[in-house]
Amino acid sequence: MTRLSKTAGFIQNNMPKGQGGTLTDQEAADLAAFLLSHERPVPDTDVVGDYHKDPDRDYMTEERRKKVRNKTFDWSELDSVVPRD
Repeated sequence: MTRLSKTAGFIQNNMPKGQGGTLTDQEAADLAAFLLSHERPVPDTDVVGDYHKDPDRDYMTEERRKKVRNKTFDWSELDSVVPRD
């Protein structure tokens, strides 16, 4: 679940427990960004290819995690893949 849109959708549909569908798109996206901003293992590009470097995707790369933590992430780069309120 490395994609922001997939994580936000899961959160919005399933959280809080027993109350799925109560979070706004923005609340779900904020929670997903927070979760995905934490360090993760770096994939072996020989095995998985370069999909995680595709700027048209919403994968939370190491660079994006740093920007989220530093509050310098440009959220508009995800507008085409993550619907916003």
